[in-house]
Amino acid sequence: KEAKSFKVERRKKRDEDGRPNAPRVNLALEPVRKVLEGQIPVVVTPTGLEVAAKVIEFFSEKKIPLTLRLGQEMRLYRDLLAEKSVSVILPAESSFTIQRQTFAPGNFLSRSGISVAFQSQASDGARSLQQQAMQAVERGMSADAALHALTIGAAQALGAANRVGSIKSGLDADLLIWNGHPLEAGSRLQRVFIHGEEVPR
Repeated sequence: KEAKSFKVERRKKRDEDGRPNAPRVNLALEPVRKVLEGQIPVVVTPTGLEVAAKVIEFFSEKKIPLTLRLGQEMRLYRDLLAEKSVSVILPAESSFTIQRQTFAPGNFLSRSGISVAFQSQASDGARSLQQQAMQAVERGMSADAALHALTIGAAQALGAANRVGSIKSGLDADLLIWNGHPLEAGSRLQRVFIHGEEVPR
């Protein structure tokens, strides 16, 4: 049999200026690095009533940012969520009833100072987010808290607040201009800006 030949290139340990080469970047592990450095949160959907508390305590102990997707069990952990500053992605239901007591998740959590965010649950579900927010307002959540959950709260929940969610110098200039509060009946969208450029309507 004919022997196969291989060419092996030895990677230089130093650049031409004498400084050590930077380690190679493993793109598959970059999200893990960002999590461990506290740059982005881990989004967890706990199953079972006791699991959420254990998840919160673990991530708090490791000082890793955490966002929870909670359902009806969130009523049990309001104080712990507030104490550990955990963001919560709200369930799709605007309210639920347990033992004849009605809970409105948005109002229940936001009034305790917990950062919350609405979820679309689908790639084309963004169109329903405003309706979700308005339903939350109907069930006691303040209009400003609901707007926060649509913008800054959502950005914080996904670790993107350094790019989107608020109006600050250096952030992406994606803006909607209304003639009133976006969650008030009768308000109309007037202008749209994407990356600082106005989009014709």
